[in-house]
Amino acid sequence: RVAMKIGDYYDIWRVGITDWRKLARACAIEEERVLIMLTDMAKALPDEISAARDQALSEGLSESIIAPLAQQLIGHVAERLATITAGTSSRSSARRKARRGDRSG
Repeated sequence: RVAMKIGDYYDIWRVGITDWRKLARACAIEEERVLIMLTDMAKALPDEISAARDQALSEGLSESIIAPLAQQLIGHVAERLATITAGTSSRSSARRKARRGDRSG
């Protein structure tokens, strides 16, 4: 089994925004660019998963297996997206407030 380490983890469910930022630095890529790419992919994946599910069902694969698998994958994507957007939205918000001189939080 081959696995890629992202930040400090090999298990994708343990990878957080800090790990993605660490990977970006290690690859000499702008951190925000990596986070935008990840966010864009995560937002597109549910539609792609749904399309793959629909194709599999039209080809006769078992709905009792395919439908729950697709739902699980979509849920996993949503969880991963939440770990990325939580860190970027709070950071972006802090930057906007700092630019405005807003210290109220």
